[in-house]
Amino acid sequence: MEEKKSWKKLLLIMAAIVIFAFGAFALSACSDDNTDSDNDDDDSTFTAGLQFFEIYEDETVVAYSVNIGKAQDNDIVIPAYYKKKPVTRIAGSAFRDCSSLTSIVIPDTVTEIGESAFRGCSSLESIVLPNSLTAIEREVFRGCTGLTSVVIPDSVTVIKYDAFADCSGLTSITIGSGVERVQSDAFSGCTKLIQTENSVQYVDKWVIGCDNSVDAVELRTDTVGLASWALSSCSFTSIKLSDSLKFIGERAFAHCGRVKSLEIPKSVKSIDWGAFIDFPSVESITVQSGNTFYHSSGNCLIETDSKTLIAVAEKNFVLPTDGSIAIIADDVFYFFDKMESIVIPDGVTSIGRQAFHNCLNLKTVEIPDTVTYIGAYAFENCKSLTSITIPSGVHHIDTRTFYHCSGLTSIVISNGLTRIGNEVFEGCENLVSITIPKSVTTIWYKALGECGSLTDIVFGGTKEEWLAIDKEDGWDRNSGEYTITCTDGTIAKGEN
Repeated sequence: MEEKKSWKKLLLIMAAIVIFAFGAFALSACSDDNTDSDNDDDDSTFTAGLQFFEIYEDETVVAYSVNIGKAQDNDIVIPAYYKKKPVTRIAGSAFRDCSSLTSIVIPDTVTEIGESAFRGCSSLESIVLPNSLTAIEREVFRGCTGLTSVVIPDSVTVIKYDAFADCSGLTSITIGSGVERVQSDAFSGCTKLIQTENSVQYVDKWVIGCDNSVDAVELRTDTVGLASWALSSCSFTSIKLSDSLKFIGERAFAHCGRVKSLEIPKSVKSIDWGAFIDFPSVESITVQSGNTFYHSSGNCLIETDSKTLIAVAEKNFVLPTDGSIAIIADDVFYFFDKMESIVIPDGVTSIGRQAFHNCLNLKTVEIPDTVTYIGAYAFENCKSLTSITIPSGVHHIDTRTFYHCSGLTSIVISNGLTRIGNEVFEGCENLVSITIPKSVTTIWYKALGECGSLTDIVFGGTKEEWLAIDKEDGWDRNSGEYTITCTDGTIAKGEN
């Protein structure tokens, strides 16, 4: 009998140990869900239920990101620290469509608020953005119809696409002095916020659009910047930029077809890519003396330190040959459909993306040996080009560089090139011959596709070296019945 009692006691003890161990495991599992319950930092006055995610650096947790988690409160307080690490990010879509959210406190440790973080928070009435924030991301406050005023701190450098779109209740905004770029539609639908003066639409000190009601435009004297696409397709014939203007956004003057002259003030310090794309009527582009970032020469706008050609007056330009240009920026000659020839000056090393795109009547172009880079789509649809020589410094040709240059009959690629990219010469339907150097190691998809007249490929190496080139399937899709002439014989189409 005593022996049975001893066994019963032993079983009870073992059962208690198992129950205790399971309970401890359960508590441990609950603490791993990264909710507010395990914040052991002094900063514990924050909203219950928020969810936190580790941010790693070199496999070490250095900070936390936060989202709504299981929080139910309408007034949210985010802690500065969680588990003794700073909370530096509000996750993308963290509070999206929380229509009952009325306020949120964001600590100064937060440097990033992810895209759409507060999108659709229609009851959000107020928000104080911390001085640590560096950007207002896309659609962050889109549809926050309850917001009436916002102050963008000086730490922010960019307000991105649709950031405050459809904030129909917004009546006041202060854009901090650190903002250098306001992207398109950042304030679209903010009808109570936008002010119109002399045909120009403003948000704070930034131009965001125009209403085409006048021919002569003069910007307000306190104007700081032009947002992306701000004056695109506007019909005014003249414009006077303010002496306070510092920033000109991408595509700011795109498709302005009536302006004859433009003077860049000495205050301007940043001009974004493609600011003057398709600006066909301009006859004069000048920069005020005293500008330390840009200068003009021969009706060419040049970024001084980088030697980058930003824009030219289509009807009346002369490229300087004094070494002041090293880079032709993206889109500079985009759709110059009257230009028939161009000599790119010695010293130019880079031709940007779409630089000569759609120059329909361009018949000849001289590319100097100094060029080492030609961007994608650079000469796409230059239908009147008949021949081209690519210098030896260029090591690869990007996607569609000469796509649909239907007038090309011959192409010479100098030794040094290693890669011919996707669709580079596709649609060059009158191309008869091309010289390819032995340095080429890769030919990508449809590089010579749809070249129906192609009869001769002259290769600078042996037949074995030609066969060793890595050629993607379809590299010569629908091309003519060409013959490859190598240094030791020929190869017929279909044998390569």
